Parts: sequence; structure tokens; C-alpha cells
Amino acid sequence: MLRFLTIFLSIALLGNAGAATLGLYTYEINSDNVSVSITNYPTDAIGAIEIPATIDGRSVTSIGWVAFAGCTSLTSITIPNSVTSIGELAFNSCSSLTSIIIPNSVTSIGGGTFAGCSSLTSIVVADDNPNYSSMGSLLLNKHGTELILGPGASGHITIPDSVTSIGWLAFSGCSSLTSITIPNSVTSIRDNAFLDCTGLTSITIPNSVTSIGGSTFSGCDSLTSIVVVDDNPNYSSMGSLLLNKHGTELIVGPGASGHITIPNSVTRIGDSAFRDCTALTSITIPNSVTRIERDAFGGCTGLTSITIPNSVTSIERGTFAGCSSLTSITIPNSVTSIEGGTFAGTFAGCSSLTSIVVADDNPNYSSMGSLLLNKHGTELIVGAGASGHITIPNSVTSIKDYAFYNCTGLTSINIPNSVTSIKDYAFYNCTGLTSINIPDSVTRIGDSAFAGCTNLASIRLQSKVAPVIGPSQFLWRGPKTFARISATAMIHYRQGATGYEASYDGVPTLEDNFAYFTAGEVATAAATAVKQAQQDVIAAPASYSLHTMATAEAELIDMRTGSTMLNMVDSYAVLQLQIQRSDDLNTWTSSSDDLIEVKLPMQQGKGFYRFAMPQE
Repeated sequence: MLRFLTIFLSIALLGNAGAATLGLYTYEINSDNVSVSITNYPTDAIGAIEIPATIDGRSVTSIGWVAFAGCTSLTSITIPNSVTSIGELAFNSCSSLTSIIIPNSVTSIGGGTFAGCSSLTSIVVADDNPNYSSMGSLLLNKHGTELILGPGASGHITIPDSVTSIGWLAFSGCSSLTSITIPNSVTSIRDNAFLDCTGLTSITIPNSVTSIGGSTFSGCDSLTSIVVVDDNPNYSSMGSLLLNKHGTELIVGPGASGHITIPNSVTRIGDSAFRDCTALTSITIPNSVTRIERDAFGGCTGLTSITIPNSVTSIERGTFAGCSSLTSITIPNSVTSIEGGTFAGTFAGCSSLTSIVVADDNPNYSSMGSLLLNKHGTELIVGAGASGHITIPNSVTSIKDYAFYNCTGLTSINIPNSVTSIKDYAFYNCTGLTSINIPDSVTRIGDSAFAGCTNLASIRLQSKVAPVIGPSQFLWRGPKTFARISATAMIHYRQGATGYEASYDGVPTLEDNFAYFTAGEVATAAATAVKQAQQDVIAAPASYSLHTMATAEAELIDMRTGSTMLNMVDSYAVLQLQIQRSDDLNTWTSSSDDLIEVKLPMQQGKGFYRFAMPQE
């Protein structure tokens, strides 16, 4: 859950456009002009704090969304009687917070307010508070029917008999919680209620529970026993697996390890079903399964290979994201939808995925080695296991979101002149990249496309008109296309080009006078000469000398029309040439040792090159 919460924290901090400060407090004046809301407090604050009742002569009535989130060294907080509302996640991850007193003035507390406050063993609500009550480390509504939070829970916990609902993030991150008794009064357990309770080993769900939210037990990697009572009308269980009553939906299997066989009754693998099951190494998915939902196997770092049966039609976003040991996957012809996503591509972070095999008769997708493409090869969807040098096929027009996300072994890439767009996060955190040449065909480079490429020092933009760089799909963020790359990075653009800014994300630009060719002009350079320096045939071979043999017909290499370029490095084309040998000038042979590389300096205006053997 930490990644999720961090994302929201970033939004809040960047969104306080009209904020003012007083001491360490950041606040906003409310629309009534007589009260304020505290919106932020420094995360490095330590010890105990007492929130003031007034700021700038105005009453403090609200503690905003994530206002104190991440203040890991705060130990206690005193809330004044002026405060009426506390926003969602307001004190999230204040892991040193041991106690808090909530006055009678507080009538609204948002979800997850104290989630991640693992040391919070004392929550005291004033007796005359009209909406809330407390019991030890538990925060409840006034009548005790809703358990809102129990952030400091450890060991064994018995939920009071009055409780009918366990709230969102109620016990999230309670890593010391080992067991819990849920009374027969509880009818619903909301989303993420036991998220990342890594010490929880077993749980019994009574027949009263008719609703269990998404990701309720995700990250509970020690939870090897889920027992649902037989007469529960909506749910059933099998070992560590929680299923719906008829066994058609696999809801969660948080303690899965080694090899798992999914029951034949299952038609759907639910959201985050096996998320972060790091000990899961292999899985058998039966032909009954038609749908694999988002994040189902996300973060399963021990999973090495998977075969998707021919019954599956849909794979949702983030399904295999972060499966860093996954080396191969087979996608059948039945799969017609592989979903991308806002914060995680389907295979984002699968750094070992070197083999993607799509059935030839799949109507929507195709593959090429470690690359997943759409059927016609115009969209490069995934290249998660890319390493060393990669040449993108000439058919590709769009490099999709997260395509090479976290490919730390990727050192160089050849982008052809067919590509017009590089989407959001396409090369995010590709720390092995040191330089990249972006052809003139590219008109748009997405948000965070190269962010986190810490060794990327040289970016060459070939277009005579600056491409659109960023902006983010989220209006609260500015473009971060080149954020956190090499401190010495420079963005070069061709002399006479227009529309380029002085810098992008702090990376300076430079109008350069070195040779630029469009990708069409240098689309390829010769990999192997078509004619291997054929000599004139002389009647008396015995009269050949070393030098007179080399009359050599020159080989014309047209850089404009299309041989095969090995790579572009700065202003050089690196070519691969093959040496061939003959005893009779008719039969020519070579070996793998007969390949040589040369660096051809490109010169503006020189589109044709030829190689000739020197003569005496």
C-alpha cells in the first residue's frame, strides 16, 4: 500500500497552489474567510506537537487530506477543540505516533486517517463526541457498529460484538497482528481492511459476512489458512484461497507459495488475488478461467513462467507488473484484450521477460522475441525484458505507456523513422541508457518517458520542429519527461530547428552544429557488402601478387534507401562488415570470426558512401 499512499501524498503537496504558511504549518483560508484548513506539515518534524486553535486570527477547523502523512518521527498530537473535520489519510504512516486525543468537536474523520500508524496503541475520543468512540487502539463510530481503524493492533485482536462493518484500511500495515476474531455481527469487510498484515497467519470468516471488498487480504503473505464457515451464503474457501460461494471467482490467495493449482471451477481471478506473493513460483491456470483482473499477480517476484490457457479473453492492467523473475509467457489466440494502465502496465517491471510468445492466429496481438506488439506491429506494447541493444521494428509507429519500464539492462536502442509517439513512462528508470537518438518522425514524447534514466547524458532530437514534450495527463503535474536523469545531461537539437525551449525538466538544450540526418536519410547502413571486393580474373593466377589482386570493384552503399544499420552512436554509423575468402574467385567462404565493425563518420550532405580496396 505504500506506493499507493505515496502517489496521493505527491498530489496533495503539488496541489496547494493557494497555500500560506505560519511556522511549520501550511494552511488554506476556507471559503467562509473566518476559518482555515491545515494542509501540510514537514515530514521531518519530530516529537510532540500541539495544533493551534487559531492561525492568522482565523479558527482552525479542518486538518486536510494527507496533511501530516509521512511524519514518521511525530510521537503525539494534540488536536484543538476548534477542529471539526480530519481528512482522509491525514496522519497516514506516522509510524512513531503512540497516542492521540480526539475532542468532541470532531464530527468527520476520513477513511484511512491513521493507516500505517503502527505504534498507535491509544486512541482516546472525548465521551461527549457526537459521532465517534474508542476502545483501546480501536476507533469506532458513536454506536460502535463501524470499526473505522485499529492501526496499532498487534498479537491477537477480538473485534467487539457491536461491530457490523470493518472499515477501509482499518488494520492496514499492522504487521504485528497475528490473529483476529471476527464476531457473527460483522456483515461487511471493506477494501484493504487487512492490507499488508504480514504477521497474520489464519482467519475465520463467519456466516454473517456477506460483503468482502477488494484487496482485503493483499500482502498478507503469511496467511496460509482462510476458513469460511460452511453456511456462509456468499463465500467459500480452499486452504489459503478465498472464493465466492460457487467457487467461480478466486478472490484472494495471499499466502500462496511454491506451486499453486487453481480449482477447475474458477472462471475469474480477481483484483490483486495473488499480489505480492513473493514465494509463489509457478501456477496452473485451468481452461475454465476467462478473465484475469488487474494486479492479479503483481509483485510475484518468484514467478518464473506462466502459460495462459486458451479460455482467457482478457488480461487487465498491472496483472504481472513487478514479476521480476518472469522469463517467459505464452499468450493464446483467445486473448483479445491486454489492458495498459494509469500507474502500471500489464508487464511493467518484468525485467527478466525475454520471451513473449503470441499464438500466430491471435486476432489482436503479435510478438517478436521479448516484444509484444499489436497485430499489425504498429504499436509496441511491451519490451519488459529488453537488455543490451534493441532495434525497434520499422513497422512501429507508437511506443506505448510503460513499454520499457524499469529495463535497467537496456543500454542502447534504435528508434526507426516510423515512430511518431513515445508514450508516458515508456523508458522510465532505464538506468543503463547513456544516450538516445530520437528521429525527426517523433512528434510527441510523453510524461516521464525518460524519467529516472540516471545515466542518460545525451538526448538528440532530430526534428526541425520541437516535438510536444509532456504534458502529463494530470493537470496538477507539470511535464517530467526528463526528470532525474544524469546531472550532466544535455538535450541536443539540430541547427536551425524551431520551437525548442531552453531546458526541459532542468535539462539544458543546445542548438548543435554537428551533422544531423533524418532517420530516413540514415535509416540503414550496410551490414554486409553485397559484392565482396571481387577481383579481375587474370589468366595466370601464379602471377598474382598481394597488391595486384586488389583491383576491387567498389561497393556503393546508399545511406538514403535502405540497407541494414547496426547502430547509431553520436554522429557515427557503426557498421558490420564481413570478410570472405576464396581460392578460385568463384567460391567464397567466411566464419564468425570474419565480422568486423567500422565507425563511419556521418557528414551533412553526404548521403552516399562506398568502400574500395586500395591498389598499388
